[in-house]
Amino acid sequence: MSRRPLRVTLFLDSLGSGGAQRQALLLARHVNPSRVRVRVRWWFPDCFHDVSDLDAARVPREGKLDPRFLRGLRSVVSRRETDLVHAFLPTPSAYAAMAALLPGSAPVLAGVRCGSRTLDVLRFGGVTLLGSRLARHTTVNAQEAAEWLQSHGVPRSRITPLPNLLDPALLALRPDPHEVAGALAEYGLPPDARPIVCPARFDPWKKQDDLVRALGRLRAQGLRTPPLLCVGQMADASRVEAVRAAIREAGLTDTILAPATRKLALLVAASRVIVLPTMTEGFPNAVLEALAQAAVCVTTRVGESTVLVREGETGLLCVPGDVADLAAALERALVLDEDAARALGQRAREDVAARYDAYAVAARHADLYEQLAG
Repeated sequence: MSRRPLRVTLFLDSLGSGGAQRQALLLARHVNPSRVRVRVRWWFPDCFHDVSDLDAARVPREGKLDPRFLRGLRSVVSRRETDLVHAFLPTPSAYAAMAALLPGSAPVLAGVRCGSRTLDVLRFGGVTLLGSRLARHTTVNAQEAAEWLQSHGVPRSRITPLPNLLDPALLALRPDPHEVAGALAEYGLPPDARPIVCPARFDPWKKQDDLVRALGRLRAQGLRTPPLLCVGQMADASRVEAVRAAIREAGLTDTILAPATRKLALLVAASRVIVLPTMTEGFPNAVLEALAQAAVCVTTRVGESTVLVREGETGLLCVPGDVADLAAALERALVLDEDAARALGQRAREDVAARYDAYAVAARHADLYEQLAG
């Protein structure tokens, strides 16, 4: 007699443009439905993604003590509705784990998806530990996060590292030149612009201002550099203004700051170089996706970037927070001739395709789900 698929709820704060959200939806779409039936729940009203193909619904919430949200949270963890809850990010993990203390609740799997510096310096540590200590188990997508949890008393036996999933569509993507040109035109760029693209939300630790200063340094040295296009969620207005101030100081008048876009893959295809100058990271989705598209990628030595990027073979690495080292890595990327850039990109695509296949990584999630729920 066959067993019914395991019912798993993926629980998030939002369906915004962040990497955790994209990863949750990739998991929902690539896990074997004969093993796991997935539903997706979140509470913030923003919904960047089309989820019409999924069992996806928002839990209503207006304020922290909204009784509708409390009832919805109870439904998220109820065994009548689900066999296991996998929460992504600190606050959803803490909410779900606390709700699961009530009778009749399914076990909760907390998900930690950031680097140790984010946890220590940016004050996400407390809520992360609350979720991991109350939950049945915790997944991490970066080794340093596992080490941080262990150093704060979470047993190693209750932590499972699981990497990000690579969207197969990116490996097969061969964008139409007219679509690429159209995407550039939306930013006032000509079809042959080949910009430097920085795909990162405007948070203090993403350090777009370091990238601006590095480019200003290269131009001061006489190197001709392409225009810079920074795209990402712009919720932090003070951070956007800080980057604008750096642009004015460096005199980079051809720099464009823009909100997150669903056409990012087209911008990656159009780019000369993809840059992520971040100070802290878990498993940078932006880097994984750029490598999958055979882009020339420059990023800092943080989190799993040093695992994702094979220095000099599939991309270029630099020291976080070091503008001079970032400028040197950028210069190395920009002076690559077309053949060398194409060869580096092809090696990158083949490397990540072999290591982060979405179906294989989703199967590892299913193994863990069955183990915990069983």
